[in-house]
Amino acid sequence: MANSMAQNWTNLTYPATNHEASLGTNFNQLYCYAQVPYYCQDATVNTVLAMFNVSASGYFADTTSNFTNICTTVTLPAIDSACTVCDLIAQYQEYKVVLDWIESSCPRTSTNQVWCGGFLLNATAADEMSTSSPFMQCRSVFYELVEKWTNIVMVASIICIIAAGIVLAMTGVLWCHMRASRQQKGMMLSSPAANYHNGDQSAGHTERSEATTNSNNFSMFSNAPRNSDAAHHRYHSPY
Repeated sequence: MANSMAQNWTNLTYPATNHEASLGTNFNQLYCYAQVPYYCQDATVNTVLAMFNVSASGYFADTTSNFTNICTTVTLPAIDSACTVCDLIAQYQEYKVVLDWIESSCPRTSTNQVWCGGFLLNATAADEMSTSSPFMQCRSVFYELVEKWTNIVMVASIICIIAAGIVLAMTGVLWCHMRASRQQKGMMLSSPAANYHNGDQSAGHTERSEATTNSNNFSMFSNAPRNSDAAHHRYHSPY
């Protein structure tokens, strides 16, 4: 959806819709806020003064930088308003990733710096969309970024879905394997006939007699050796 929206809006005159007007306003704010650390720490003092439309010709050398330090060491009423912006530099450090994108994809220009200077001094409204506003200068580049990252996010989402499907499939295979292993183990551990220690529990089982038998004639007399002491054994009851 974002991809097609970006493609459509790029080819239309600003604002394509009310939503783009709101987007442009937020973009202007973010673009200018992200550059405050650059203005207050890295840019030359004269660049910052030009951005804030402050005249101090000849007061500072062209190589002088770090406007924040100037604010703490120089007393000059003309720069007080600009120093007020740099006093809040810590609040704008979180926008560094935006600054990195600005410098690589939509670098600052002398015109959009002046626009940001007016915005940071509350002299220019964020929704003022002149040709020098950051959004109007970066509009096409920004929509190219949206299209690019929308496709990347979509591909990443598909990869995640596929990966989740593979995990589920592997989980199912492992579960079936574990179930089969448990069933096989259960069959192997199924106990044979119980061993009994008391009494003769060998019902259904015959023991081979050591007595010799006559296949043709039956005899009342056993040929097994006689135990002469057997008759003298008595059963002693514990009761």
